[in-house]
Amino acid sequence: MAKGDTRLVFGALSPHPPIVIPSVGKGEEAAASATIEGLKKLGEKVAALAPDTLIVMTPHGPVARDAYLIQGAPVLSGDMRQFRAPEVRIQLPNDTDLAKKIRDASVASGIECVVFNDPVPLDHGVMVPLYYMYEAGYRGNLVVISISLFDLKKQYRFGQVLSQVVEKQRGKKVGFVASGDLSHRLLPEAPAGYDPAGAQFDQLMTQALKCLDEAAIVNIDLHLADRAGECGLRPICVLMGVLGRYQALPELISYEGPFGVGYAVFFCRISALKTSFAVELAKRSLEHYLRTGEYLECPKNLPEELRHRAGAFVSIHSHGELRGCIGTIAPTKDNVAEEIIQNAVSAGIDDPRFEPISLSELPELEFKVDVLSPMEPVSSVSQLDPCRYGVLVKKGHRSGVLLPDLPGVNSVKEQLRIAKLKAGIHPDDSDVELFRFTVTRYE
Repeated sequence: MAKGDTRLVFGALSPHPPIVIPSVGKGEEAAASATIEGLKKLGEKVAALAPDTLIVMTPHGPVARDAYLIQGAPVLSGDMRQFRAPEVRIQLPNDTDLAKKIRDASVASGIECVVFNDPVPLDHGVMVPLYYMYEAGYRGNLVVISISLFDLKKQYRFGQVLSQVVEKQRGKKVGFVASGDLSHRLLPEAPAGYDPAGAQFDQLMTQALKCLDEAAIVNIDLHLADRAGECGLRPICVLMGVLGRYQALPELISYEGPFGVGYAVFFCRISALKTSFAVELAKRSLEHYLRTGEYLECPKNLPEELRHRAGAFVSIHSHGELRGCIGTIAPTKDNVAEEIIQNAVSAGIDDPRFEPISLSELPELEFKVDVLSPMEPVSSVSQLDPCRYGVLVKKGHRSGVLLPDLPGVNSVKEQLRIAKLKAGIHPDDSDVELFRFTVTRYE
């Protein structure tokens, strides 16, 4: 694998109606010919890329409300006997090493994830997508993950964790497949009944997939999704998190709803990791200082988003663990870029919680930059939201700040507790000033 290549080579969405397998459909599959052709094309694309491992996320395996479940048996196998086609069988080796690394990284990020070793037959959410890939010649390893019932933002974050783990797999190519159908209520004769929201949901989702509009998917109206009777929203949110770090080429191969259920076949070829000027500036700033003992000179041709004045935090992680984080809640420099240069160095060598970073560590480190909005006073905790807003707690000369959307911080109570502790304020002390802010995050 050439230097600069990504380990993740594609992300895809596959529907999973058993009827599209000829031995199951027995002629009735002809009504879904566009989906069958789409799945054949998807299978050919996967076989041509020849990933070493496929990660498949299914909504029809064993499901836990508050954890992702990963199958841990050394061999994963299944058939379609439940649909009167026992002759359709697939058996592939489990990439148990990757499964455990996903579990460990997810838990370290505050997202519960469990590897269970009891053999479980592959469900149709896995079997149907695999069928056409297997027919096209795929014979690699498999990792099977069942959805959880976490909120959509946490689904997206889990996708980010997956991509980070995959990128650390030396010399291994990996593909990710989200298994899911769209609305089950497109026609009056649909098994789940009819609701006009079904077509609206499917139009929104297919359009968002075509342009990789992750915000439209993660922030979708949950009432609309519920009315649509979907089963693919959570896997698709994870897919968006997986793809979010990359420059990618999206292709909606096919869409139809012949039986009142929306079937979308989607493929996204990965071309490269996204580059962020802010993140690259933070990396170069710390490296320059460690090599020369001097601060990097601010670049002259700055992108527009770094020309204004604002506070900024630089966070540095090593193998998923925090390695340093320093920031300013209000501007101290002439522009955001200078703020990043200063704080990247401080995060690397001045964070009192950690030993200074060495040059030899730099290749393994991940940088994140948060540019803060102005502080806004808060009169009630009801105005806080740990996913959307960061918080500043003040009492006298003491203050503590916590960024928004942090792993493991899922409630206002927990957000305030941590911010107070950082300020040296007792967690039960309510006589404090509260401020909230938003961030523009680059990672």
